[in-house]
Amino acid sequence: MTDGDGDLGALAEEVGSRLADHARVCTDVEARPEDVARAGEAAVSALLAYERRLGVLTGWSNPLRHLGPVPVHDGLVDDRSAAEGALLGTAVVTYRVAVSDDVGLGHLVEGRGGDAPPDLAGALRALIHQDGWDPESYPSGLITLLAADVDVTIDGNSAAEI
Repeated sequence: MTDGDGDLGALAEEVGSRLADHARVCTDVEARPEDVARAGEAAVSALLAYERRLGVLTGWSNPLRHLGPVPVHDGLVDDRSAAEGALLGTAVVTYRVAVSDDVGLGHLVEGRGGDAPPDLAGALRALIHQDGWDPESYPSGLITLLAADVDVTIDGNSAAEI
């Protein structure tokens, strides 16, 4: 075993430790959402550090990368007749974000089971499809939410008119 392999083992142990921390926080009935998010971010960060080192030493990738994307919106019906008699609404959310580390953002997408995005827009699009888009939950230093704007329309009427 070389020194580099030892580093890899230590990084793997760190991943396990961070996942155990995350499990502990998630099962704590007094845990706040921000505590769970921080523990999750630490686990993701440890896993990405492991994967970077693994790739450098061996050329292999993180096995979790091959789970595939986790469906977020299973069971959605895209058929107006399914909502017969119901009010139909549309919500358009516009986020203004600052991306500080586009390479790290690509690693985040891949680490969550996606393919390597071709560009920044592809990375942002992939995050929307992977988890519904929650920029405040992503590891710090990747994305900063600058502004969010929501426009809601119900059956063709602006929400302000209802």
